[in-house]
Amino acid sequence: MVANNPMGRNGFSSDDNKPTPMLFDHCLKVYKAMEEVSHLEDVDGVEVRVYEGHLTKLVQSAGLAAPYYTSVKNALADMGCIQQLRRGGGTAQSRWILVTWPSEELFNNNPELNKPGTGKMAVMEQQLRDMKKRMERVEQAVGL
Repeated sequence: MVANNPMGRNGFSSDDNKPTPMLFDHCLKVYKAMEEVSHLEDVDGVEVRVYEGHLTKLVQSAGLAAPYYTSVKNALADMGCIQQLRRGGGTAQSRWILVTWPSEELFNNNPELNKPGTGKMAVMEQQLRDMKKRMERVEQAVGL
């Protein structure tokens, strides 16, 4: 039921050798960590792989800062990679069905995950693009 593990790409897209988005890389890392401690279980007559634990702690043990928890969990759920069986909280562990590995196709085809950024980095990236265009116009004007 679980798709092949796409972890071997070292952060680069399989299609055009461009870097993959960091959120996608984080999703791969967390899904891999979930799978490593998951087990097979019968759920409604179907054998599925289930992760049971404190997902917040797992995200941190995967080397990500705690604030990434929500965006990674939501991205995995939005891509259909995980499905919640039971909500955790406090000492209660959450339970998740591992449906399929995150893929570039699932990530790229999800409009929720491909919205233009609005944070400081997105602003700086836009400023850099604007400066690059301006420099190109200056170089054209002076004949470089």
